[in-house]
Amino acid sequence: MLHDAGMCARETIVFAYLCAHIYPIMLLLPFEKIVYKTALTSDEILFRLSSAIGRQELFGVVPEKPYKGRFGDHMFEIQRVITHRNSFLPKISGVIDNAPNGITIHVKMRLPISILIFISLWLLAFGAHSVALIIDLLATRIPPNAETLAPIGMFLFGYGLTIGGFKFESIKSRNDLRKLFEADILQG
Repeated sequence: MLHDAGMCARETIVFAYLCAHIYPIMLLLPFEKIVYKTALTSDEILFRLSSAIGRQELFGVVPEKPYKGRFGDHMFEIQRVITHRNSFLPKISGVIDNAPNGITIHVKMRLPISILIFISLWLLAFGAHSVALIIDLLATRIPPNAETLAPIGMFLFGYGLTIGGFKFESIKSRNDLRKLFEADILQG
């Protein structure tokens, strides 16, 4: 399919707008997209993945490798092996792309679905209550007290715990993968 120059220019403008306005918002969410570029071959990447990923064990048996999960020819789904408890540990998925000028690896880190659903309901409930409370406080001009500010605190606590727990682990994984692939980070 051929594209005219006007279409490419519009797509470039839209992409630039999204990068400038949406990416800062993404920093506030428990989700990351990272693109790595490496000089390694696909076979070398797969060998390195096999040395770093243990089998996903049932009943909490910890593999001896730094990651657990699975991988195939051009994809992987992994999670860091940790000795402590962190419900916000990122699930990491990646796609290995053979490009003419080297290999790029597109990685996504996100919360587990069950945690994402729970925290979304938590934030929705306390966020809606907080907005209603703020509107009521502004309308009545009654000074807030600890009891009236509790829902706002619960919203901030849930959000802070989620982002803090997620980012704490995603930064480690981001650096681990950069070293494992001997790669530069192009995006993310």
